[in-house]
Amino acid sequence: MLVGAVSQLMAAMQESEFKHPPESARPGTFYIWMNGHVSKPGITKDLEAFKQVGIQNFILFDTDWFIPHGGVVYNSDAFHGCLNHTATEADRLGLEMSMKNCSGWTCSGGPWVTPEMSMKTVVWTETRIKAGEGGVLLKQPKATREFYRDIAVLAFPTPKDDTYRLENWFGKSLNDKKAMELVKQKVVRIDMFAPQTTATPEAAVIAPESVQILTDRMDASGQLNWTPTSGEWTVLRMGYTSTGLENKPPSTGAKGLEIDKMSRAAADLHWASLLDRVTAGAKQHKSFTSLAIDSWEVHHQN
Repeated sequence: MLVGAVSQLMAAMQESEFKHPPESARPGTFYIWMNGHVSKPGITKDLEAFKQVGIQNFILFDTDWFIPHGGVVYNSDAFHGCLNHTATEADRLGLEMSMKNCSGWTCSGGPWVTPEMSMKTVVWTETRIKAGEGGVLLKQPKATREFYRDIAVLAFPTPKDDTYRLENWFGKSLNDKKAMELVKQKVVRIDMFAPQTTATPEAAVIAPESVQILTDRMDASGQLNWTPTSGEWTVLRMGYTSTGLENKPPSTGAKGLEIDKMSRAAADLHWASLLDRVTAGAKQHKSFTSLAIDSWEVHHQN
């Protein structure tokens, strides 16, 4: 009988908790401010409605989705005033809040990000020269956002088979965003990044010992002060530029380049320009528990 009574009691407790779940088990939601259409009275009504229907936590987003600007500029005093009001009301109502780390749902950027601090990609140009040819001008690779820096100048004897490329070289180099678009469209499988399984034709192989490092032989104008004594050579001028990718879809005035994900300085810039102020305010509110980062549609950098 005791076992039966305990089972009945547990069943009753489970039914009661299901009908009236503890706060830790209540659902959460995205709370999206649409392109500056936000006000303190509106925030209060929204959060009171959350509380009334049993929503316990929310992640605050700020986006633009084909609607005119509502007047509150992202990262302005008015914006932070609304943010502080949100946290104050969440405290009052016993809710928990988080905030997306920039405007838009992708990814970590804003108008404070300079090209030098943005996501970067390797770019290059190829120049063919023959024995006896000197003083060749090496074309600068394409610069995005008028930002470009040289990395190195390399030369190697042009292979007899100069048309051969590694399988899916564009994807493996992470240099061309078309590679990821092809993956999304299922034109190219994700296993295109796998190691090559077929043998490389001997006529296409570049012997490592034949590669010449000529970085210090190119001047500021791009002129190469080197003359090969025999054969035909391929010269690569390699550098890097911005990918030019921006956060999306941001509110009016919040659009900017994505930070370099491999740069501590770029991350520090993003924090100093936006998140330091956000977290300074968050420390005053027990409801403001975290920052969030959402989906990743800014492709890749290499």
